[in-house]
Amino acid sequence: MDDRPTVPVSRLYTNHANVYAGPFDIVLEAGMRGLPGDEVQIHTALVMSPQMAKVVARLLTHTIQQWEAKHGEITVPGQVTTRAPSDAKLKPS
Repeated sequence: MDDRPTVPVSRLYTNHANVYAGPFDIVLEAGMRGLPGDEVQIHTALVMSPQMAKVVARLLTHTIQQWEAKHGEITVPGQVTTRAPSDAKLKPS
């Protein structure tokens, strides 16, 4: 029997994400954006090692491939940015 205390799991929806890298950590920020022009409200920051980030990337890629094989290709609107802007700066870890 496992007597360790359990921690409640938070489930939060996100429609906005940013990724930042420092010399030792990679940060995935998740948040919500309302109407166009509204400010993004960041509600979560996952801080992980570069190694863990690579594992997460592989898991996401595999899961998306499985989902698309079952349901069809996921399309992303053209205005969605999938890379950091050229003026993006690294946040310190």
